[in-house]
Order: sequence, then C-alpha cells, then structure tokens
Amino acid sequence: MDDCVRVALITEVFHEDPNRSKLKGHLTEARALGATLAVLPELPLNPWSPATRVPRDEDAEPPDGPRQRVLSEAAAQVGIALLGGAIVTDLGTGLRHNTALLYDARGRELGRYRKVHLPEEEGYWETSHYEPGTEPPQVMAGPGINVGVQICSDINRPQGSQLLRSKGAEVLLVPRATPGETYQRWRLVLRANAVMADV
Repeated sequence: MDDCVRVALITEVFHEDPNRSKLKGHLTEARALGATLAVLPELPLNPWSPATRVPRDEDAEPPDGPRQRVLSEAAAQVGIALLGGAIVTDLGTGLRHNTALLYDARGRELGRYRKVHLPEEEGYWETSHYEPGTEPPQVMAGPGINVGVQICSDINRPQGSQLLRSKGAEVLLVPRATPGETYQRWRLVLRANAVMADV
C-alpha cells in the first residue's frame, strides 16, 4: 500500500490566463503524475503588485471573491487538493491581507492563513498593499497529511515552523514569490527550519 502524499510544486503564475486553461493544464499534469496536492506560488492569480508602492483596488477581493472561486473550481474540476492565495479584504475592518487558501479535491476550503511578516523593500513593498495577519499559523488537515502553512518571508522566523511542528504538522508548505536565482539562500533557511522544527 502506498502511504505517500505526492505534492506538486508549480512555479508558474496565472494572472495572464483569462480562461484559466493554463492553470487547469498544470493541475491536470500534476494529478496525472500522481500528485494529490498542488502548491502554487504566492498570489498566483495576481500580477506582482508589491513591485511598486501603489496599491490598486483590483488586486484585492472580498472573502469568496473571484480568485478564490477560480482556485476552488480548478481544484474541483481537476480533482486535486490545492494551495493558492489571494489578497482578501476583511469585510468587518476593510483591511487587506495576503492570504493562503487550502482547498480539497472537491474544491472545499480546508483553511486559510494570513501572512504575518511583510517586507518593505525594493520590489517587495508589501506593507503598502496589505496588512500583516495577527494570528499564528495553524495546522490544516490536508489530503492524507497534516499541513502547516506559512507564506514566503514568514519562514525567515523559525518560531513559526517550530509552532506548526509542535501542533502536529507533518509538512510545511510555504508559497513564495521570489526570483529563482535567490533559491540557494531560501534553501538554506528552509533546511535550517526543517532541522530546528524536526520536520
């Protein structure tokens, strides 16, 4: 019996994919290769708006907005669990948050997490676009595995990884939106966190 959970890490972004055929094609390929869970980059359906300091209304949406529906529907149509994200506006406060969203293979939301650690530097003017989350990361029940979710620069603080592991996370998924040439630096951080959190 195969007790492995196969995860597809998809590096493409899909803001220039109007009928979402490219997204569904990548998810279909991942499923055909045996993946039960696909992980998309940070904010995969947006152009990278934090490249400038100027926020745009069209980059954000309310809960269950159009980007969230695209992710949910793609997961359901292909039959694969999916970790994606969107800039979600809180209806009570009007604040925007960079939010990771986990869906099961039927398109049902399993959990969400708001990015806590926001950079404010050249090409990553994130505090100009959304507010930091205030809740610690939580473990989500993924497809056959307990998933700990953070977003990009959150992983630079090892306490989040340690907290998730102490709560039963079997894998940490950390979507990011950084150039490929920075991978070696990120790899060092990820490996150090894995050792410290015993993941």
